[in-house]
Amino acid sequence: MKYYKLLFLLLIPITSHAQEKKEFKNPSLMYGPFVWWHWAGSNFSEEGITKDLEAMKATGVAGATIFNISSGVQETHAPINNNPWPEKTYRSTAYWNAVKHAAHEAERLGITLGLHNTAGYSTTGGPWITEEKGMQCLVMTQTSIKGGRTIKLHLAKGTPPPYKGWGAFGIEATLYKDIAVLAVPQSVNNVSPKDVINITCHLDQNQKLTWDAPQGTWRLFRLGYTPTMSNPHPVPDDLMNKTFEVDKLSKKHNVFHWEEVLKPLKKHLGELLGKSFTHILINSYEAGKQSWTEDFEKEFIKQMGYDPLPWLTGIVGSQEEKKRFKYDYEKVIALMYYKNGFKTGKDLIHKYGLELQFEPYSGPFNTTDCTTLADFPMGEFWTNTSGSVQEYVVASARASGKNIIGAEAFTSRPEHSAWTEDPAMLKYSADGAYCAGVNRLVLHHWVHQPFDDKYQPGLGMGWWGTHFNRYQTWFEPGKAFFQYLTRIQYMLQQGEEDIEYLCLDKIQGKSDVISSNMLPNMKIKVKNKRIILPSGRQYALLICPNLETIEPEALEKLVSLSKQGAVIVGKKPKKSPSLKDYPACDRYIKTLGNELHLYETLEEAKKVVNTSGFYSISAPAKK
Repeated sequence: MKYYKLLFLLLIPITSHAQEKKEFKNPSLMYGPFVWWHWAGSNFSEEGITKDLEAMKATGVAGATIFNISSGVQETHAPINNNPWPEKTYRSTAYWNAVKHAAHEAERLGITLGLHNTAGYSTTGGPWITEEKGMQCLVMTQTSIKGGRTIKLHLAKGTPPPYKGWGAFGIEATLYKDIAVLAVPQSVNNVSPKDVINITCHLDQNQKLTWDAPQGTWRLFRLGYTPTMSNPHPVPDDLMNKTFEVDKLSKKHNVFHWEEVLKPLKKHLGELLGKSFTHILINSYEAGKQSWTEDFEKEFIKQMGYDPLPWLTGIVGSQEEKKRFKYDYEKVIALMYYKNGFKTGKDLIHKYGLELQFEPYSGPFNTTDCTTLADFPMGEFWTNTSGSVQEYVVASARASGKNIIGAEAFTSRPEHSAWTEDPAMLKYSADGAYCAGVNRLVLHHWVHQPFDDKYQPGLGMGWWGTHFNRYQTWFEPGKAFFQYLTRIQYMLQQGEEDIEYLCLDKIQGKSDVISSNMLPNMKIKVKNKRIILPSGRQYALLICPNLETIEPEALEKLVSLSKQGAVIVGKKPKKSPSLKDYPACDRYIKTLGNELHLYETLEEAKKVVNTSGFYSISAPAKK
């Protein structure tokens, strides 16, 4: 019953009661759920496409996203034997004819269509990405020597650990590029970056070092980078062992990737692009970590003001300084994922008249920052749960003014969905997702059925997901369940939750969230103590759970907001987490922190603001 009580609180009038009652009884298709439409290898047909889309329309599905996956989604990704259509390879003439046919049929039926940006369901890449354009990782070797003589030795190259992501094809990298050769003295207790000597120029093309080493014991580090060999998965059968994930930190390579995605769509779909074909998806992140790119050193110096190379050795500085460098290193990587990777993608997607659907979590990037990029941000939930979704996606989506928040819905394992699931089973997690702040479900999955109707129950997506398609035994009576979902979504999309509390970086209780990365440049207003974000969202107070450690630029913004009357909860700032301008940055934090008016507890803060500590209903969101 708790779900029903919460949902009822969220219902608000939009126009007349009569019109609202009419719309609720028979809401427009636009309020219906979306589906992920998986095409298994070369198993697609124009006849099946028409039947699938007509079934979606009859069911109340508002949109579909095409995924091109392997014919057999299993641990090895081995294809299904006896392929009936070997000529229907990925991006063949037959493939583009099928996609164009789908877009025409979607237009006829009033359904919107989109595409996952890469073959497979994760993440951003394709057969057009080579090792050089793929994700890169930092590698190094080290050798100890005695100085006071001319050193002549062979320095081995570093090798990456084997990529073990799901679907890895076990091929070793063939590329390697040097970053630097560094000599670090070992006779100093606390090595300073100034003590490190860059001797890269003494390494010849044959990897032989010739160097007149000063007296003392030295440790030589050869730093380089090489492809991680991360690959999209599970790809169509003809692409196995031929695909790589694009370098997430390189704008140049990301521009190349997104043009490879979008230009062919424009060529083959023409005026349908941006009409019935409306969106590109980036699914949840499964590409592993990336730790370097060609211009990483330059970008790091630009962001942090110091050279990262000495610190990469791991033996420079105190424990406190090493901790701060780690913070800076991970922050620069996250910012490059955001700026050079995902934002580059969004900008090009918009250039082609499309929208970005995005599941921005589980990677080495800031979920709050990346959620703001999405036109349609999404979390996910599985059938064997209460429907909880990634709270940072929902909380940051609300803060940035997204009034449609999605969820990959009913993803499942075979022990929960082996053609045994039914609406009674699914309703519990669906209700939970709606209560968590989601107002559009994207059903996982609706696998494309290309064969004659006599072959049932048809294709599935290996062992994953819930089976929504025209061969499901409860397809006809199940339309009532789809209507239920559509009605709920219709009501929830009329307004927005009015959350009283805004949090910085870390969610505390029922709150929205923004990141300290974006805070300094956000155009935030304060009126009658209410904090007003650029999205128009208003909050009674700002909670800063990690305020004791904060970067100077973010603290400057907080001081400004405080002087304008914003009510801020948190403990007095003590230091910066960064090595940038250290130790002067800590002195600045302590001095500036004295200008910040704070309430140490939520209870104290609530006494000076007009809030019940709970959420109410605001005016209808703009469409």
